[in-house]
Amino acid sequence: MFIRPRHSQWIVGLAQSLPWAVAKGLIRLCAVPLLIGLTLTGCAQPYRLTVLHTNDVHSHLTQFDPDGQLCPEDSPKACVGGLARMATVARGERSKDGNVLLLDAGDQFQGTLYFTRFQGQAAAKLMNALDYDAMALGNHECDAGPQVLADFAAALEFPLLACNVDASTESPMDGRMRPHVLLERGGRRIGIIGLVTPETAFLSVPGPTLRFTDPEACVSRSVAELTARGAKIIIALSHSGYAADMELARTVKGLDLIVGGHSHTRLGPDPEAAGPYPTVVESPWGQPVLVVQAGQWGRELGRLWVDFDSSGVPTSWSGQPVPLASPVPRAEDVLALARGFEVQLAAIRSQTVGTLKHDLEAPKELCRFAQCPLGDLVADATLAAAHSAGAQAALINSGGIRAGLPAGAVTLGNVLTALPFGNEIVVADLPAEILLEVLEHGVSRADGSFDSGTGRFLQLAGLRLRWSPSRPPGGRILGAEIFDGHLWLPIRPGLSYRIALPDYLLGGGDGFAMLKPFRASAYSTARSTADALGEYLQAHSPLAAAAPWERIRRMP
Repeated sequence: MFIRPRHSQWIVGLAQSLPWAVAKGLIRLCAVPLLIGLTLTGCAQPYRLTVLHTNDVHSHLTQFDPDGQLCPEDSPKACVGGLARMATVARGERSKDGNVLLLDAGDQFQGTLYFTRFQGQAAAKLMNALDYDAMALGNHECDAGPQVLADFAAALEFPLLACNVDASTESPMDGRMRPHVLLERGGRRIGIIGLVTPETAFLSVPGPTLRFTDPEACVSRSVAELTARGAKIIIALSHSGYAADMELARTVKGLDLIVGGHSHTRLGPDPEAAGPYPTVVESPWGQPVLVVQAGQWGRELGRLWVDFDSSGVPTSWSGQPVPLASPVPRAEDVLALARGFEVQLAAIRSQTVGTLKHDLEAPKELCRFAQCPLGDLVADATLAAAHSAGAQAALINSGGIRAGLPAGAVTLGNVLTALPFGNEIVVADLPAEILLEVLEHGVSRADGSFDSGTGRFLQLAGLRLRWSPSRPPGGRILGAEIFDGHLWLPIRPGLSYRIALPDYLLGGGDGFAMLKPFRASAYSTARSTADALGEYLQAHSPLAAAAPWERIRRMP
């Protein structure tokens, strides 16, 4: 049992003057009348809070199949997810008359046609129907620039939070976002602080009017302000990733719970999960901080029950993410809203662009750590689209591939779901030294860990390489070759190579800063990766798969 230092300046001063072992013992005391008549109330009846949470939904607003594709009512595949199922579970919890929060840790944008067509407005309407309490800004919320983000924020009926984003410089987001919010449940004041990874500056395209600052400093400021306003429980709503959230818990005083996103991390008892749900981290004051996350795409709804003592310290907790599988009924009103948008998408989805002889599985972890068939196909299509511009090879970041493709007829809807970002294909002349640096950066985080951020892992066409994850980053490439139309030749220092790639990479996306100097001289094909894939399927259908040669060989 703990007493928060922030609830007694006198205890803070005394504790800070004592050796840590003694101070910690003082803070832990839950006895009555001690020290100049101070009455401590930490042993009162505990306060229970139910926290429901989502993250990285990525526009999966309706149910989908295991490959992330739209799952119609008559689909033979198991349908999961969708905000209509989410609404059923959330409303069930709220009907119990407890103290309930529903929070989202960011990245509602991108991933399906719902964003491609409606630019966040469909997500806003359905989230409003679920009566969310707050949402953190995610890096993908910046993908279409500040005006689309501002329109989304204006449509929300709950606060959008990010304490480490400065939108004061002639930005349409000025006044549309708050650093934190103070809510009340059951007589307790609860502070919720939003934060987003500073890497948003290069992971997305936020434009020059949004400035990203240090999350730790702004969280500390928000803790102090919310405490002064009477908050006894403080939650960080973080789009920073599981590892960053645990570090935040270890370093910033005053947090009780971190509801996270960005790394798409699954927590729970499953042996394949990244850690327990919740993950318990010791704060700088020795108090428990609970860290949670709920995977991706709304496959599950996070559900955590926490008991707090009267000073706002977690004393016990339980819960697990709730699978949103087909046995969970769908709320009819939310389903009707989603179907209204779905009707408008039907004409786009139904256009057939080609046929596949076999399923090309969803990328999941595979495409982010190794060569994968779908990555081969997208890279081949990109190279074909840039052939007339003299491209010798193509690079595709695996993070841009968001769903698999089905066997049989492939529609434009399937293609746009698999490649939702609308990245334009550009062609740049890269010196050998830069090309090798790019390839090294692509494998710099591909170590197989749960939070390794391997969207930068590159799928290749016209190139092949050997690499070893056991070597330190910067020295993992053991050899790289390029195809000259007849032979595989080593990449030679002093030469230059014409490479096709998404404009996202040439702009420095996914940390490829070494490419930015080549942006001004690059040639634009005026076609997106989705356009290229559609054209490639039309030209080569029925298609078995991409060219079968080994492109990426993983060595010990």
